[in-house]
Amino acid sequence: MAQNLSTLTALAARIAKSAEVIDSFLKENQLPEPSFEADGPKNFPVTDKNPEILAARDELIDCTQELRDLVVGPTDTIKWRTMVDHTFTASLQAIYRFKIAQAVPLEGEIIIADLSKATGLAEVDVARIMRCAAVHHVFQEKTVGSFSHTATSALLAQDKGMQALLGHMTDGAFPAAAKMCDFLEKYPGSQEPGESPYTMTFGSPMFARGAAEPHVMQRFIDAMTAWSTGDGSEGMVKGFDWAKLGAGKVVDVGGAAGHISLAVASRFPDLTFAVQDVLPTKPHAEGLIASFPADVASRVQWQAHDFFEPQPAECRGAAAYILRYICHDWPDRYASKILANVAEAMTTESSLIIADAVLPPREVKLPRAQEAILRGFDISMLCQLNARERAIEDWTKLLKMADERFEIVGVTPPEKAGEVSIIEAKLRV
Repeated sequence: MAQNLSTLTALAARIAKSAEVIDSFLKENQLPEPSFEADGPKNFPVTDKNPEILAARDELIDCTQELRDLVVGPTDTIKWRTMVDHTFTASLQAIYRFKIAQAVPLEGEIIIADLSKATGLAEVDVARIMRCAAVHHVFQEKTVGSFSHTATSALLAQDKGMQALLGHMTDGAFPAAAKMCDFLEKYPGSQEPGESPYTMTFGSPMFARGAAEPHVMQRFIDAMTAWSTGDGSEGMVKGFDWAKLGAGKVVDVGGAAGHISLAVASRFPDLTFAVQDVLPTKPHAEGLIASFPADVASRVQWQAHDFFEPQPAECRGAAAYILRYICHDWPDRYASKILANVAEAMTTESSLIIADAVLPPREVKLPRAQEAILRGFDISMLCQLNARERAIEDWTKLLKMADERFEIVGVTPPEKAGEVSIIEAKLRV
């Protein structure tokens, strides 16, 4: 008992210390404090320019989670996790599908009866969904029977990218996850993307379904764009030495609408970019590129291209090729084909820039929250695409599978590259 008390009080002391560090920094720099209120900041108001504050944040998150898990105990952990986690996600799915966040006024409250009329849900059902979400600070019920926004629900009401991300994860990934064990029983060791929990759920692979149902593909594109904005784009800008490419051409393979290329082009005026993706992405890409200043937009060209096909002539011999969040969408057999097509277009001077998750070696201890995201990614890739996240040794094997000449020449970790690691590879002479 004494040891447990010591652990609890030690964790509490670490929590207090980290909270004090963050609080002092915010006050000294006149930055907004985190808040659940509707007008609260949508992101933690600290950037990668403040690594010591981000470290304090990681410490605070880890210690509060560890303290909570200790106090809850094993029995209640199993009870609460299995009851609470999926039901909260189910409530989020309803919030997305019935556009509940958009039905709540940004200022003031809405009563259950009016919310029922706005969403088409029965009063009893909309009330129970809202109360389940409110426990997790998504909406709040300050007056019994009336709901208003919190910072999180207000973000969902206003940000179309976050709406798409919520939809993709709750209306696509969430149902597929329920089929994971059935998939593992039926297809042990499968390397076929057409064999996946997602396919078992929806009747076709995720990308095939997107091609047949344009709104599903557009939702996915918007979701990935939302995930990649902010720290993702900035991390790509800072996480690689773009200046060494001089006035070279960069090919952004599977680059969606071009948000990463546009971010880099805005900082490096000598570079030109070819952004490649499937044809349904074109309208969104053209609109995004046109929204940038002419001196940036003129250097970013979008083209339809299937990365399972050889690179077009105009994209051979480029200074660099970006593959950002591409390989983790595919099993090794198919990811190696994508990489082989890039290798065939490269020269020995070209750089392959892989921006993707890199699972840590087991001896490396990451902040628990960071590792939870990586492990979540890995299972999510399994459920949606029969794909995977990879450790550095897995990346080495995959590159060699694509082309024996590939050699990793550098790895930039997430703390210097935003939300991903950046692997640079070249063809050995």
